[in-house]
Amino acid sequence: MAYLMYLLGLMFVVSIMGVAMHPLPQFGAGGLVVATLFSCAMLALLGGSFISIVLLLIYLGGMLVVFAYSVALAVDACEMVRDSWAVGVRLFVAVCVIMWFGELYTTSGKFSSLMNGIGDFCEVMPFPTEVQTDVCGVPMLYDAGWVGLILCVMCLFVCLFVVLAITRGVACGGLRVF
Repeated sequence: MAYLMYLLGLMFVVSIMGVAMHPLPQFGAGGLVVATLFSCAMLALLGGSFISIVLLLIYLGGMLVVFAYSVALAVDACEMVRDSWAVGVRLFVAVCVIMWFGELYTTSGKFSSLMNGIGDFCEVMPFPTEVQTDVCGVPMLYDAGWVGLILCVMCLFVCLFVVLAITRGVACGGLRVF
């Protein structure tokens, strides 16, 4: 189980590095989708099955919009060779550096003390409910956190108009004729 968590964590970091190091935005959006899959798998292995499914659905919906915008805006803006060896070299160097720092971190003993307290977030409530605590947090979000929820909706609405204003440009943004 620990090896699977290490593997998922490494694949998450590699996919985020692929987002940061690739020059084409199409592959960046695809890397974010892969990173979402790995992070939700890690959450599910830690016991938060409900919250991992909710995050997966929310992130994949958002990444679909990001992918559509990035493809529509940059499909012919930067034509680069897809098999660029520089991207692979940068990714390899970054993975080696991350693995080296990870080895230093795990041998210092800080990682084991961090993983000892992770089980507190995924408790099972006592009898008679037998429901995980991440499922019990959803009603609290709508009951006590309704102000924050409305604030987040308003911020996302403003972000939508900001993105539309930025992409409007000379070529009509994402609505241009190809």
